[in-house]
Amino acid sequence: MRKKLIITILALTLLVFFLAINEGTKGGKYDFVGVSSGLPSINHSAIATSPVNPKLIYVGTKIGLYVSDDSGESFWQRTIDPSQEEVWVKAACPSPVEEKTVFIGTYGKGLFLSKDGGFSWEPMNNGLTSQDIETIAIDPKNTNVIYVGTYGSGIFKSVNGGKSFSLKSKDLPTLRIKKIVLSPQDSNIVYAVLYDNAGIFRSDDCGNNWTEINNGISGSDKDISSFAIDPINDGTIYAGTHTYGKLFKSTDYGETWNQVNKKFTESFISDIVVDFKNPNLIYVATGEGLFRSEDGGVVFKKSSNGLPNSYLTHLLINPKDQNILFTSTFDAGLYKSTDAGKNWISKNKGLPFYSVEMLKFNPKDSSLIIATDNGLFLSKDRQVFSKVGPEGVFFTCISFDPSDPNYVYAGTYYKGLYKSDDGGSTWKRLTTAFDNLDLWDIEIDSKDYKVIYVATYNNGVYKSTDMGNSFKQINSGLKSKDVYALSIDPTNTQIIYAATGLGAFKSTNGGTTWSEINKGISNLFLFDIEVNPKDPKIIYAASNGGGVYKSTDSGASWIDFSSGLENKKVYDITLNPRYPNVLAAGTEGGVFFLENYTTTWEKMSDGLTDLKVYSLVFNPNNISFLYAGTYQGGLFRKQVTRTIKVLQAEGGMVDPSGTLEVVFGSEVVFNISPDPGYKLKEIYVGSNKYENPATIFKVTLGTTYNSTFRAVFEKVVPSNIVITLQIGNQIFTVNGEKRTLDSPPIIKNNRTLLPIRAVVEVLGGTVGWDGTERKVTVSLGSKILELWIGKPTAKLNGKDTPIDATNTNVVPEIINSRTMLPLRFVAESLGADVQWDGTTKTITITYTP
Repeated sequence: MRKKLIITILALTLLVFFLAINEGTKGGKYDFVGVSSGLPSINHSAIATSPVNPKLIYVGTKIGLYVSDDSGESFWQRTIDPSQEEVWVKAACPSPVEEKTVFIGTYGKGLFLSKDGGFSWEPMNNGLTSQDIETIAIDPKNTNVIYVGTYGSGIFKSVNGGKSFSLKSKDLPTLRIKKIVLSPQDSNIVYAVLYDNAGIFRSDDCGNNWTEINNGISGSDKDISSFAIDPINDGTIYAGTHTYGKLFKSTDYGETWNQVNKKFTESFISDIVVDFKNPNLIYVATGEGLFRSEDGGVVFKKSSNGLPNSYLTHLLINPKDQNILFTSTFDAGLYKSTDAGKNWISKNKGLPFYSVEMLKFNPKDSSLIIATDNGLFLSKDRQVFSKVGPEGVFFTCISFDPSDPNYVYAGTYYKGLYKSDDGGSTWKRLTTAFDNLDLWDIEIDSKDYKVIYVATYNNGVYKSTDMGNSFKQINSGLKSKDVYALSIDPTNTQIIYAATGLGAFKSTNGGTTWSEINKGISNLFLFDIEVNPKDPKIIYAASNGGGVYKSTDSGASWIDFSSGLENKKVYDITLNPRYPNVLAAGTEGGVFFLENYTTTWEKMSDGLTDLKVYSLVFNPNNISFLYAGTYQGGLFRKQVTRTIKVLQAEGGMVDPSGTLEVVFGSEVVFNISPDPGYKLKEIYVGSNKYENPATIFKVTLGTTYNSTFRAVFEKVVPSNIVITLQIGNQIFTVNGEKRTLDSPPIIKNNRTLLPIRAVVEVLGGTVGWDGTERKVTVSLGSKILELWIGKPTAKLNGKDTPIDATNTNVVPEIINSRTMLPLRFVAESLGADVQWDGTTKTITITYTP
């Protein structure tokens, strides 16, 4: 891996690789999700298949467990222990009778059991004094009996399905156990392969006592790396050596051994498989490829057609179809044969390689090209990836021609510069000038497609003015030739910025000369530099340990811009193509996000199984999607969301309401409905105030960050208030809007009486009651009207006033527990006009505030 090599050369310390620990077996709706379903290609440490359902395959790696339920057509990573960081799976052992039950052994974290095919796990470490598990074996005749071999504490046995274990290492010369195998015919017989050149031991009493069985195997040959039992004749067993590739055979349960071949080249034997129907058919995986014997091991022939790498680590045979085999290679993933090992095809659907060095979107059609440590991959739909370009080449960087994205350039680690003229489908080597150089970045002049810049490690910057046919070095003024990234000012392409091992440099003449621009940068080891395309005075620089720096004056000065970054080793910065004030940073500790006009980074790593993020990019045609390329976990995608909390206020409603999670870059339309008698006055989005807004208000989640939305309402003061009432009807109207009275108006003594409170409050007044005096007080504006139950005289602003001078029987009354007042007298006293329609028995009150 290129960056690791360089950092080692620079004597920097690598940190451990982290896994996301908070999400359990199922991530949240908007967490990162793996886009590549394929396997990591390096260090497969275990492979096993369910004897009940051979389509269910388990592959253990240094970064976790991968499971296929379709016979290797696709693989998905399973979270083992959310409370742990990295889980190295060293052994996998499915139950021989229960389809989805499987035990796995890990490095340093013990034994785990799953009963649902790997979706959930239970630790099973009671009695184990070591949690470094090398090998697991289940008794096929009694699945409660389980053997576990550890690296340092010996062999342990459980008789209760793994609930507890006891030590079974009597007479073993070392407690470092490499492999445990049970006889398929007699499970009393157990074999153990030991580390420390101790060879093979056998127990005939279920592990209680052990006997060395190395007669015929001596010296360095006792370093046994593989072991297998003939499934038909269990007295016949095979052992392969780690050195010189010798294969030994015993026909007497290991009492004596004979070498059956001279050797498989100058290599080792990593695994042995015997056909369960034809025991003369034997497969041997070695460091030099796969070998096959049809005569019980007398003659072996190489059988590696279709295997791209000769270094094989594991072999597996389908327990129900002996023609189907799997083999794991050292650095090219998993391969499958359906013709008994004669031909092999890759089973690494998706993106199977560890290190994603760079991601680039085609700005025209959103196809995605990925540079990895094992080739280029192209996807038209961001889901299914096809390998393109030369085999086995370590690609490091990619760049689309901004004027015509059919032209794409790709740089490599010591293998030259490549070019595609069909959007990345096919590639050819452009020049041999870089065949012995490590390329880190490629930038193309947006105003002159013929001008190309290449950043290299240890050789500075190169420039071409003829579309890459020829290059020349342009390093005048560069203090460091270790150039990790370049960025061109889009408004003036003569201005170029370089991120180097000794800080930031700037050229104003197309790279002819360079000037140091490091005022304010304390950590000068820079991995990336990016110019804001909409405001080129704003520049960001990512450092190896110092976080992020920001300049607002074209690099003349810098400020530390790392608030919230938990990890200051920043590999990559990407700017959102529509909102370049929105940034994402890939660090050694995950992905961090920073929004418009904020200064604190937000961690955004949920769902990542590898927190070492080398490359980030937004989809230019769907800016809510952020893609992350990692060191060991492959490619991930996340749909970025923002939240708006809608604050309710008196006087109206807002729809939608509550706390909204909204896709970044999208638009939220708020429908605002004032209550009767209210109007919308202003709106606040966060602290931003909008006066005289419309009742349909749009907020774009690319111009605002996590925030609040609040509508402010105020009461409406109408020019006239018109109230309509009808005798005997509790329903009345205010300016045409229906309201309800406590009780309907009545006529008594030829005058209308009604409960006056509802009418007075509509006019903007108040009504009070004094129970001692049995007095009603009505207030509206400057007028105060006092009336007493049963009295024909009232007071208006303290002056006695008859309620009805022609009829002293018209008085306030309490009828059916309701206080009823003379409507005309009260309304006219307060300044309203009262009209009566005798035909419809309707009263109309008009009031001008």
